[in-house]
This record gives sequence, structure tokens and C-alpha cells, in this order.
Amino acid sequence: MSNKKNKKRGKFILLEGISGCGKSTLAKRLVSYLVERGVEVVLNAEPTKTSSFGKTVRAVIEGNEVSSEDLLKLKTDTMFLEVMCGSTVDIKKFCGILDRVPRKLLIGKELTELERQALFIADRFTDIVETIIPALDAGKWVVQDRYDLSNFAYGSAHGVALAELSRWHDIVLEDEYIIPDITFLIDIGPAEAVERLKKSGKPIDLHEGLESLTAIRNEYDVVIKAQASLADEGKEAHSVVILDGDQPVHEVFEDMKGKLIKYHILKK
Repeated sequence: MSNKKNKKRGKFILLEGISGCGKSTLAKRLVSYLVERGVEVVLNAEPTKTSSFGKTVRAVIEGNEVSSEDLLKLKTDTMFLEVMCGSTVDIKKFCGILDRVPRKLLIGKELTELERQALFIADRFTDIVETIIPALDAGKWVVQDRYDLSNFAYGSAHGVALAELSRWHDIVLEDEYIIPDITFLIDIGPAEAVERLKKSGKPIDLHEGLESLTAIRNEYDVVIKAQASLADEGKEAHSVVILDGDQPVHEVFEDMKGKLIKYHILKK
């Protein structure tokens, strides 16, 4: 008989922060470190590069064109999502938001922030069902580069109320949603983040200017406080550890390793 069902569930570690904070580099370092310790680990990121929702929103924020084939797939996947989530009145309304996306992109019309954030939420549903849950159930650890806190901070910084984003997220994810075992917020000054992005040579997307990053960093503060309030009420919430991202990357990583041991995610 297979031992798969008897394996201990893996750990779920999330890294969050504004663009340029170094979290993607830290996520890769953490994966290498865990592998050296004999841990089976999956490096995962949102938006994904696999679902039509993730590919579409990634193209939109990077200013790239979405092919007609991908838009058709998006429409088909929206119909499938509605069925998977139970076709309630609220789910139909959410899928109605998604349904506007292919039509608007085909005629070159800009998406609203709610439409962009709806794509992130739909992408997260498929990410959890297809990648995160199977990995954790197989006893693997998941190191996650962005998750729902990015959704909330970026969306609320650009005009969608946090309460509305949280409501749609709860409607779609419902019982599928998984709270990370630990969430690291890599905090960095927006000006330093912009300088790092410029030096990286990567294209700057619509959320990566100084004004935008400043607003997003402020919203992360609001989102973290909201998580603390949920925890105080005895509800499921992120256990957030804030790391100083203005330090050199190797120092941030050492701090992260120390916190993983302190909070009993890793043994010494």
C-alpha cells in the first residue's frame, strides 16, 4: 500500500512585499536552502504562468498583447470556474466581471482595477487546487511568491475597497483557501525599490512607479493590521513576520532562517 496518505502535510511559506523588495531572490534562496536540508519543496508564484487568468493578467500589467486564442481560453475557463464554484448568484456575478475581460481586450479597452483583481482571484483558485494543495498533501513544502495579500494591497492601492476585494476572494475561494504557516513581508522603502527595479534591467510594469509603490506599501500596512484584527477575533489569519528589506539580501535571508526556527517551522 502507498504511504502517500500517511505523509505529514507540507509547510506553506509565503513571501510578500512591493516590487523590488527582493522577495523573488529570497524565495529562490530559501528553496535551495530547504533542498540542502532534504526537504521536498515547490517554488510557486502568482500570477501563475499556467492558467489563462494568470497569463492574461500578467500580460495586462506588463503591457503585452493577449492573443485571441488565450482570450478564448479565458472565456472557456471562466465558464468552468463558475461550475467548479457552484454557480451561486454571487459566483455568477463574479464570473460576469471576468466575462467582460475578453471583450474589452479585443477592442483595446483598458480594464478596470476590479477586473484586473478578479483575474488574480480566479488565478489563485486554480493555483490552490492544481498546485498548492496537491504539493502540500504529498508532504512537499511550498514557498510562495505572492498570494492574497498582494491582491489586497495592490488592488486597494488602486481604487478597489479592501472590503470588496476580501468579499470576492471569500466568495470564490471559500473552503479551498489555505492560510500559510508563516508569511514574510519584506518591507523596503519605495525609493530604494524603484532604484533596484531600474538596475535589474527588467521592464517596469504599471504598478512599479514610485507613486504606485508608495501607495501599495501603505496599503500593505492596512492589510497587515486587518489580519491582526482577524487573529484577535479568533479567526483564521496570516501570521505575519516583517523583515527589513533595506538590508543586503544575505542579511535578510539570515533573518528569515532565524525566524523559521524561532516559530518552529524549521528545526535547528
